Amino acid sequence: MIVLRNGIVHGVRPALSAAMGAALGSLAWGFAAAVGVAAFVARSDAAFEALRYAGAAYLAYLGVRTAVERPPARTPEPEPAPATVPSGHTRVRPMLGRRWFRQGLLADLLSPKAGLFFLAVLPQFVPQGWAPMPAMMLLSLVDCLLVAAWLGFLSYFSHHALRRLHQPVWYRTVQIVCGLTLVLLALHVVTADPGR
Repeated sequence: MIVLRNGIVHGVRPALSAAMGAALGSLAWGFAAAVGVAAFVARSDAAFEALRYAGAAYLAYLGVRTAVERPPARTPEPEPAPATVPSGHTRVRPMLGRRWFRQGLLADLLSPKAGLFFLAVLPQFVPQGWAPMPAMMLLSLVDCLLVAAWLGFLSYFSHHALRRLHQPVWYRTVQIVCGLTLVLLALHVVTADPGR
């Protein structure tokens, strides 16, 4: 949802940045499962609930911010101009898309079900005779690449196939719908049975 929202509202680069953040979050959960951190979250009700509520709060924050933010002067969002230092030399610009990357990363890391997925599913695919830890890390890397490819496709699709939504009336409608959807997802995370 965050990748689609960024692609429609802000452009391809923000969507791709969020996609790469989500892919890295997926990889982090896979590695955590491989070393047993996700097992601790799965066994600890307090850790699971804390992570679940933090994830819901973050989704709600993104949803409200999306629904109320003003459309930029032009779409997609222009790149910031490089800053200059007093000597007149151009300073290296911070990594482009850092804000959007962080959105994708946090949305994935604050989802305890992502960790439980890796803990419950990945071990079943470890080939017989392989050491579990290296095999799970390799499977996590494969998952990361698949997530990056799929969300990368969504980034381009959401921007190019749906560019007509950049008209002001549609643009505002998309903002509100995406924002409310994120808030509803947050409510679902809080109210649904975790199914542990």
